[in-house]
Formats: sequence, C-alpha cells, structure tokens
Amino acid sequence: MEKLTIWLTPIWILAVGVTAGALVLAALWGLTYLINRKAALAISGAISEGVLRPISYVVVALAALAVLASPAMPWSDVIASLQRLPEVQPIQGEVEVPPRTKDFEIAAGFRSSELQA
Repeated sequence: MEKLTIWLTPIWILAVGVTAGALVLAALWGLTYLINRKAALAISGAISEGVLRPISYVVVALAALAVLASPAMPWSDVIASLQRLPEVQPIQGEVEVPPRTKDFEIAAGFRSSELQA
C-alpha cells in the first residue's frame, strides 16, 4: 500500500486542484444563473456539446478520484509542504574542491525524510 500512495499522491494533488477549479466555475455559473438565466442555460448548452463534453467527463473523473482517494492520502504532509513553500530560496556558495579528490563531501541542507529511494 505504501508504493500505491507514493505514485498516487501527485495525481491526487492534481485531482484536488481540478476539483477546486471546477467548484469555483460551478459557483460562478450559479451566480450567473441568479443574474441571467438565459446566459447560464447557454453556458450549460456549450458544456454539453463539442470538445467541452469529454473535458467535463475528465473533470468529473478527477473529482471522483479526489474524493475517493482522500482518506488514504497524506494530508498533513501536503499541508506542511505548502506551508514551507514561501520559505524556499536558492542557496548560493562557493566550494573549493581539491584536485584529484574522490568522493569529496559537500555539506547540503535538505529534508532527507522527503526524499524517496
């Protein structure tokens, strides 16, 4: 099950983003429906035909994946990673490597717990 979580997490994060975007679009459509029902019905018609129909099927499938996979996903790790995102910055420095040196060690600060084999 651990291997499943490793490769499914990035797909799940994408699915959560697509679902959030779909919810925003649905809220905007609801607002449009309250203001101008004719325009909202035209939007519904446009979504149900042409290239938008298969795209809407993909959005529904990703929303289902986001909901169904949520209990098995590492929520706390994803939230902690997002909280650290503003603190990310490039590291600059100079290291002098002596000539003809094998396996020269360089100090590097990173979170080893976030690396995978």
